[in-house]
Amino acid sequence: MMNFILYVCAFLAAFKGVQAGFDPKSHSNLAVYWGQNSFGKPEEEGGQKRLGFYCEHLPEVDVFMIAFVTSIMRSPGELPNVNFANAGNNCTQIPGTERMKCPQIAEDIIKCQNLGKTILISLGGATYDEGGFPDPPTARAAALILWQLFGPVNHSSHLVDYRPFLNAVIDGFDLDFENQQMRNLVPFASELRRLFLTDPSKTYLLTVAPQCPYPDRANNELLIGPVHIDAVFVQFYNNYCGVNHFSPLAHEQPDFNFDTWELWAKTISNNSDVKVFMGVLGSKGAGNGFVPASFIGTIINYILEHGWTSFGGVMVWDVSQAFPNPRFISEVRSSLPPRPPTPTTTTTSTTTTTSTSTPPATTTTSTPTPPATTTTSKESTITTTTTSTASSTTWPVPGGPCPTDGVHACAGNSFGVCNHGSWVVRACPPGLICIQAGPGVYCDRPGAAQPVY
Repeated sequence: MMNFILYVCAFLAAFKGVQAGFDPKSHSNLAVYWGQNSFGKPEEEGGQKRLGFYCEHLPEVDVFMIAFVTSIMRSPGELPNVNFANAGNNCTQIPGTERMKCPQIAEDIIKCQNLGKTILISLGGATYDEGGFPDPPTARAAALILWQLFGPVNHSSHLVDYRPFLNAVIDGFDLDFENQQMRNLVPFASELRRLFLTDPSKTYLLTVAPQCPYPDRANNELLIGPVHIDAVFVQFYNNYCGVNHFSPLAHEQPDFNFDTWELWAKTISNNSDVKVFMGVLGSKGAGNGFVPASFIGTIINYILEHGWTSFGGVMVWDVSQAFPNPRFISEVRSSLPPRPPTPTTTTTSTTTTTSTSTPPATTTTSTPTPPATTTTSKESTITTTTTSTASSTTWPVPGGPCPTDGVHACAGNSFGVCNHGSWVVRACPPGLICIQAGPGVYCDRPGAAQPVY
């Protein structure tokens, strides 16, 4: 019965021509990540709530990115894995597999889309370690699998019973890869773009979430390649080029580098109208480099005064941190330029259907599982019922045993994330070292001064 209801809701949403909230011509978009509960506590203790709750209670937000698809094709024939932290408690395991169906999230996706939100599925995160794809045919095959799992429902596909979100259809894909050895991203993304064209019922989005240092080593193949990217959610945190290094009195910034991304958008990107989002943290517990909403407003004014037209709005990591931070989302929204009025259109159609229910090189970093703060972008939270603390004596060894999922620890110029009982180790960018900051870690220059809040 649930499948039938979701199918009908999804059909009606498409029938009405509901278009989600991302505006490619606007400088006022607000995008927020959901799914990893970086707050680190159960829902009843203030942690992440269901997606539909935030869509209903945050009218300021235009786009929600669901994080993460943590593996895509670990071995030939293996299907993607998802991890939605405490929201995964409401998913059910598909019999005979380790894959999940998430009817609550499916219901909420449709609800959010009917409220005018764009819903993207985000691929990657800090624990993704596959390094892309061995060859272009494999990359294209992986794109097709993801399309069949998250795109429009194809009842003739052998994967229809493995769709995590049942009959709900996402509005696009967000590529948030951290692994610096990524291969064959261009054929992968190009195939997604080709598949988008097979469904004219909506305009699908393809976004990338690089770190602020340019070039971003994990995603550089995409950023300089022939693929049309709609927006980049640049992570201006956990890095020396983050918003916490913005100098309000300086006409030219020594570290904060939105100007570099403006130059990329206008001279290198395949899409000269690509939108660059300024990614920020939702609270101090979300990572390293949080600044208050009033300071974000100062930076937005700086960007607009310079006439950097690629600016598309603000991205926030993540909603579990931002929502309990009083007035943060509303103040960020008020700092953005006014949104253009929404045009009203009337569409009349008759449909008969028969359905059955069955610029300078530098670093890469990320976001943690609170209270940790890390340096490898938004990370996949493996456990959400406990809060992990890294021991100062822990020394990560790739593949070696680790104490608790979600723990972070330094190892010289590398850092480790405990994932399912084994260390996943990532190297800091050249010239940077790993720095332990309480239970969190981040990469920075040796001897760099720590930010004061």
